[in-house]
Amino acid sequence: MKRIFFQFCLAFLTLWSLWLWSSCNTEQTSSATEYGEDDDYAQVEAEDISQPLTRAMGMDLTSFSLSVFYPKTNKLVANNILHTITSAGIQMSGSWRMAPAGEMVAVAVSPSLDYTQNLVLTADEQTFEYTVPTIEQTMIKIGGNLNFTKASTNNKLSLKFVNALTQFTLRARNEMKVEFDGDDNQYDVDIYVKGFTMHNVASKGRFKYTGDYNGTWTLIDDEYANYSQELVTPVKLGTTSFVNIIDSVLILMPQTPQVWTPAATASAVASVDGIAKADEDHKCYIELRCAITVDRNNKTTYIWGSSDTYKSVYFPYVTKYCPKPWNAINRQGTYNLRFTKTEALDAEGRPIKPDEEGEENGTFENAVFIEVAPTDELDNDNVDDWPDADIIDVVI
Repeated sequence: MKRIFFQFCLAFLTLWSLWLWSSCNTEQTSSATEYGEDDDYAQVEAEDISQPLTRAMGMDLTSFSLSVFYPKTNKLVANNILHTITSAGIQMSGSWRMAPAGEMVAVAVSPSLDYTQNLVLTADEQTFEYTVPTIEQTMIKIGGNLNFTKASTNNKLSLKFVNALTQFTLRARNEMKVEFDGDDNQYDVDIYVKGFTMHNVASKGRFKYTGDYNGTWTLIDDEYANYSQELVTPVKLGTTSFVNIIDSVLILMPQTPQVWTPAATASAVASVDGIAKADEDHKCYIELRCAITVDRNNKTTYIWGSSDTYKSVYFPYVTKYCPKPWNAINRQGTYNLRFTKTEALDAEGRPIKPDEEGEENGTFENAVFIEVAPTDELDNDNVDDWPDADIIDVVI
């Protein structure tokens, strides 16, 4: 009797174990099928199509992070996975699988999503925020696929990237001379630029994807910054063509600058026309730190600044001097600054005057700057005011 009872218990335990195993295995299989975990890992490839001929050093696509949203479950199937591009291929910080059925939304940011803030990733909205730093600048690139399935991509997500910000180059030309009271001659001046600052540039925005590698910025939070560079070697401005006065391109938030429009006359009122008012109103202007010399009576004399002092000159931002606007992503603007009597202003918004005391106590109280048209070697007017070399627009 005991033997029969023991065999019954053994059979019951065996059947119960088989049922439990079957139940657990069925649950795991169901879960795997729902989320695609029984499929191969997703593959990713990337291509940078942002202005390949004008890309500055350090702006190549070397890494990006990727997030993928699955509307069916209202969850991320990939969450900020870093992809590093090496000679051996793309190395990923983690793996992910595409959902077996249904549409997904993917967004990617280079160098990483960690550079951005407040990412929103849903079926209807894909946005993030970014503030452009004034130092250690990095080009943010964007890519994505806003509507895809595992079947449509054959389990391989191909991403194209473009610059999400704009590049800005500054050039200048000398269109000044000087004359002295009682002297019928006009004297050439040499202008040396040691540094510059772009003042009151909007620095923070919210990016909204409008396509797989396209989108628009909205300026937010009323944040502005000044972007500066100090040149290792002062640049002497040319008189017939524009000269680069920048060591490397600036990276800026795409926008149309709000410009400073002072009276720019000797009677300008500082409280209305000065740079303090421009700063208060967040109006854009360009500051050059300069020294100016003149050769007169076989002697070179500083009439602005000195051999070791570069004084500031302020220029209203003039929209037409930048023929290529930089108000959208994946663009490069080249600004052609004209150093002229009417546009070279002091801090009060008035045209600059030669320093009354030059080097070695030379007196220049009756000296005045005058404006001249740029000429070539044959003294012909140079009408090519807007050279725009090496600028490529990518249609996206």
